[in-house]
Amino acid sequence: MNAEDRPLASAVILDEAGQRSYEAIVADRLPGADVAAWSLFTFALGAGRRAETFLADVVRRHDLDGAQLSVLLVLWMNGPPHRLSPTKLSRRIAQSPSGMTHTVKRLTNAGLVSRVGLETDGRAKHVELTEEGERLVARCGADLAKAVEEIFPRSHLPVEELAAAQRQIVEVLTQAVRPGPD
Repeated sequence: MNAEDRPLASAVILDEAGQRSYEAIVADRLPGADVAAWSLFTFALGAGRRAETFLADVVRRHDLDGAQLSVLLVLWMNGPPHRLSPTKLSRRIAQSPSGMTHTVKRLTNAGLVSRVGLETDGRAKHVELTEEGERLVARCGADLAKAVEEIFPRSHLPVEELAAAQRQIVEVLTQAVRPGPD
């Protein structure tokens, strides 16, 4: 049985007592560390990985991966002409420039984006959604919206409060990892 065929182990979901137990272990192994901050960071990291897995399950049906959908979504949400530089795309989706080059190449080969020159600088090339890219991102976005609504049901979760907390975490992490100039 290869790795793809093995069932995934269940994720550990911690209640408050479990989190405190985890923090006690961290305090023992990292004396002097802010265990609550450590816990916040490591659980945010785990949440990000789980979100990427969730996203991959949705976008796989559209023959995309998470990085590809992220590029398509950023371009689509940017509005007409649905065009940005690779540098701005890299920063908006937190992908390395070399990773962005690879992602854009795959999207270009699939006919979902094109590289277009700028009128102001013939050497610069921006990434622009094609009509097929617009159609695909609209379909995939609708599927993702439905899936997200199922895992974050407003009837059972304080979605606005969770979103506010998430924005704070993202802001802190964004400030800690400063990109270079455009």
